[in-house]
Amino acid sequence: MGIPLLDSGMFWCNATNRMPRTAAKLSQQWKGLKVKLLAKPKMDEASCPSNQTWLEGTLQSLACEANGTPTPLVLCFKEGATEEFHQEENISRNDSGAYQCKATNSHGTDRWMVTVQVEYRPTISLLAASASLPIRRGASFNITCQAGGSPPAVYT
Repeated sequence: MGIPLLDSGMFWCNATNRMPRTAAKLSQQWKGLKVKLLAKPKMDEASCPSNQTWLEGTLQSLACEANGTPTPLVLCFKEGATEEFHQEENISRNDSGAYQCKATNSHGTDRWMVTVQVEYRPTISLLAASASLPIRRGASFNITCQAGGSPPAVYT
């Protein structure tokens, strides 16, 4: 009997008949078979969110796993990097970007892209006045203020 396997587990067969000499009595036999379903790795939004937000100065790791049997090994690399992104790294704004995660077991490989956005406090890079100092009372002038931050800075 052909049944598509969806999961590992114990499967049972029960065979029953009426034996000719004992027509009034049923005869049966049970046998069990333990089946382990082998599967290539699979990553999806639930096992490896494709958009992750981290905070600068904290310890972070890519929250990525893969389904499969045997359990897949998952390695993640930032695009353009040759070194694996290690678990629990101290994060800086330079860690923002695209990462490729690769899950491998003896039945295959799956790849998944992750975008990481690192949030960090604003830093003022420019503060300047349009007039020479000192400025007379009642005179007009402009102040220029530029800052970088993620999310973008709000000025007051």
